[in-house]
Amino acid sequence: VDSGGFGMVFDGSVPDLVRKQMLSAVQGFLGKHQLGLADIGGFVFHPGGAKVLDALEDVLDLHQGDLNTERDVLREFGNMSAPTVLFVLDKALRCKSGVRHLLGAVGPGFTASCATLIN
Repeated sequence: VDSGGFGMVFDGSVPDLVRKQMLSAVQGFLGKHQLGLADIGGFVFHPGGAKVLDALEDVLDLHQGDLNTERDVLREFGNMSAPTVLFVLDKALRCKSGVRHLLGAVGPGFTASCATLIN
């Protein structure tokens, strides 16, 4: 926390860590719940930055546009740290109902958190 509020420094290695670690983290999480990526109808990710979103699309083999909601929130509000994913969730749930979403976020020390949600 600084005089302007909450400040953070984005480490440039995060997109590389996403490329190296996120697929196994997501697959491990889904596997514990007898699910796979094919069971996911939508994604809700914390938009840590444009390069992080690019890395997520690459590693999860997503189609162009699958993370547009994340990009819209990032463009409209910026990266507000952890609560940013809730803005993405709000928009995503308005668009796709009746499908299982994978909610995911990366955090300090490269922690990955996931949850599945059905709207």
